[in-house]
Amino acid sequence: HIDGVEISSKVNTDKISIYPNPSSQFSSVEIYLNQSSIVEIDLYDMMGNFIRRIISEEYGEGNNLININIENIPDGSYFLKIKHDQKIINKNFKIIN
Repeated sequence: HIDGVEISSKVNTDKISIYPNPSSQFSSVEIYLNQSSIVEIDLYDMMGNFIRRIISEEYGEGNNLININIENIPDGSYFLKIKHDQKIINKNFKIIN
């Protein structure tokens, strides 16, 4: 302990994986949540244009697997904007048909 300095042992354990990436029809988003929260996943092109909402549902604490259907989306590079627990994470994502 140092006077005037608060030491925190809290570790951010939020983890997000997308696989397969690149993908052609279906992909999975694996997300670890520190607590139950609503997860919103939106798809954007690389210019930042909104393509569509993938999901908006509540998921529980721990590991969650979210399957997404991308078969009607043209080939290209995109990013997924993943919102949960007042956090926003962007992940690059490629679609190859």
